Amino acid sequence: RMRNLETGEETELYRANALSLAASPDGQLLAFTQGGQKLMILPLAGGSPRELLSMRATEMIALDAVVWTPDGRYLLCAKGPPDHPWSLWRIPVQGGEPQKLNLTMEGLNVGLRLHPDGRRIAFQSGQSGELNRAQVWVMENFSAKEEKGQK
Repeated sequence: RMRNLETGEETELYRANALSLAASPDGQLLAFTQGGQKLMILPLAGGSPRELLSMRATEMIALDAVVWTPDGRYLLCAKGPPDHPWSLWRIPVQGGEPQKLNLTMEGLNVGLRLHPDGRRIAFQSGQSGELNRAQVWVMENFSAKEEKGQK
């Protein structure tokens, strides 16, 4: 639902079992996971959602690990089998192949955050069933390198 704070008017945008909501930097799009199996984006000005990524039955998109890059061109998300190490992926918003980034570890599926400069990420990591032993990691000088020929 979207609510106009000045008028109090509410509009239903889309109805789904949506988790991990993330607004784009320009406020025009909303990214969300649907049932841990699909990564979707929805234009907030109206329109239908678009699927960016769909998982096999043996994998999931982390429910608390979807973030926009500062330029709004990509979504970063963690995905993987529930009881194995998770990997960080970069998903192009305008279409194209998802790109696996060089970060795979146990418990990468919680609290992924990207600094506004796009060079540092923070996340919580820990083994399944050991949340009381979880660790907070920060990676500096992180950047999702552009493919050759792309700007």
